[in-house]
Parts: sequence; structure tokens; C-alpha cells
Amino acid sequence: MKDTFGRKIRKKIDNVPSAPPDSIKIGMYNLTAGWVRWSPPPPQHHNGNLLGYKIEVTAGNTLKVLANMTLNSTTTSVLLNNLTTGATYNVRLNSFTKAGDGPYSKPVSLFMDPTHLVHPPHPSGSHSSITGHTSGDGSHFGYHPNGVGMPDDAATTTTQRKSTTVVHETWFMALVITMLLAILISAAAAMLFFKRRHQLTKELGHLSALGQHQAFAQHQAAMT
Repeated sequence: MKDTFGRKIRKKIDNVPSAPPDSIKIGMYNLTAGWVRWSPPPPQHHNGNLLGYKIEVTAGNTLKVLANMTLNSTTTSVLLNNLTTGATYNVRLNSFTKAGDGPYSKPVSLFMDPTHLVHPPHPSGSHSSITGHTSGDGSHFGYHPNGVGMPDDAATTTTQRKSTTVVHETWFMALVITMLLAILISAAAAMLFFKRRHQLTKELGHLSALGQHQAFAQHQAAMT
């Protein structure tokens, strides 16, 4: 192919991206869903026209792949559904061009801890419907591309998590103090009860001895 001056034009050939997606963030959306958000690789690492992203979700510390998702290049966030409360998931991403896949990012862990649940704002605008995805073991794994309405930054999430933790700690301390007070009151009441009972037993014993002494004196007087 030549230009108007007859010079040969070299057609630019796409190569695979040389860096993974950037600024990957992850968090809980509710008790059974989590969100993932990212940015494209730096422009100098595109090496062509980015066509989309691939997301891999694995279970905990194992290498068992629960889901693989392919998203278009305009999608930079996703909502993962059908997660298990208390479980840990690892998520990693890559981008791809016509030439192939770029490198995966380092895995980012998501612990579905209900005590650290942060409710993000409600989704706004028009969003795709939830699309089902079947994993290798036949279980249903859903995801929601884009428009998740997630927290703006990790600092907000961290602050809210700390606030939640403080509330839980305050409630726990109040419960402990209440239990200790109840134990102390019960112990004091028990001590008072046994002290009173001992005093009554002592008084009854004294009266019994006095009665026996009087009866003996009367008996002696009758005999004389």
C-alpha cells in the first residue's frame, strides 16, 4: 500500500498487551455478591486496539476455576453474583487485542465477611441484565457488567469498615459489662441469702438449747 507520493505505507500490526489492567479494586456488594472494578492498561502497553477483558475467578487458596468471563473493552466493572457468605475468592484480569491475550494481573482476594459488609449506592442508569455463567463443576455463577454503583475509592470502604468494627466492639463491650454486673449482683444476693440463713439457723439453735434448759429445770423442780 502506498501514499499519494508513492511511498510505501507500513500497516501497523497489533501485538498482545504487555501489561495487565490497572487500578483493580474489589469488595462486597451484599452477602452473596461482590464487585470488581479496574482501569485499562497504560496506553503504552496496549500494543494495538484493545478488544476487551477476561476475568478469572478461583476459590480460596485453591486453583479451582469457578468462572471465566469475557467482557468488551468498554466494560470496566462487574458484579459477581451467587457467592457464598464466609468464603474467599481470588480474581485476576487480563486484556486482549486481535493478536491475543496480555498477561494476567496478580490475584486480588475477596473475603465474603458479613461483618465488613459495605452497602454501595444503588445502581443508576441503564444496565445490562444479569447474565448466567456456568463454572466447570456445573454450579451457576452470575455476573453483571458495568454500572454496579460501587464505592468511589478504597478509602471510603476502609473507613466504613472501621466504623462497622467500632460499632460491633462497642456492642460487645456493653454486653460483657452487663453480664459481669449480673454475675456480681447474683453473687451478692447469694452471699446475703446464705448469711441470713446461717443467722437464722444460729438463732433457732439458741432457742432450742434454751427450751431444753427450761424443760430440764422444770423436771428437776417437779422431782423435788
